[in-house]
Amino acid sequence: MAMTVKKRRDAKRPSVFLKKIADIPGGVCISTQGLEGVDFLPEGTPITRPIDGICYVIKHGRVVGYNGAQNKLRINGGIVDYNVQVGDVIVVYAETVINGIKTVDCVGAAIVSKKDGNTLTLDQEIPGLSGVDGYWLVVDTPNPDKNKAFALTGTGVAVKPDDNVITDAWVQGVTRIPNLPPLIYDDLKGIINI
Repeated sequence: MAMTVKKRRDAKRPSVFLKKIADIPGGVCISTQGLEGVDFLPEGTPITRPIDGICYVIKHGRVVGYNGAQNKLRINGGIVDYNVQVGDVIVVYAETVINGIKTVDCVGAAIVSKKDGNTLTLDQEIPGLSGVDGYWLVVDTPNPDKNKAFALTGTGVAVKPDDNVITDAWVQGVTRIPNLPPLIYDDLKGIINI
């Protein structure tokens, strides 16, 4: 009797890495704290340097719209990016282009007081955000080490509730990630995004 092996591949998600050069031997352990409701961690997710042996996911995405009168911020991101929770501190960066030169500057921070899908109600107005071109990051104010990217995950892995994830982490390589804020690439010295 012959054995049939069916290989399944996730063709909906394009590969993020064009070239992988150097990873962390043995992989890393990623905390699922703060990732409630997420069942898959995609390839190319930025993670922090290990803190007491555990890495943390950096939540990020693009700003789609902002209503200053109601302090409502509409966000766009991937699977991990939407997992912003009430009480998170969110920092917003505006992208401006002057004479063909693109700059990204921090325009303000606020605490998320309410979440409705991809619309966040903030506790205060962010006056520097007038257009829709920008990025956002969730930051951990008591522990600044959780705000700096160290590596990108090299493989998409399933996330189980209350169970840490072990995956490979790449510190050098060539990627194509459209929604990753440029300031994360400032921390990732060995990653080149094209």
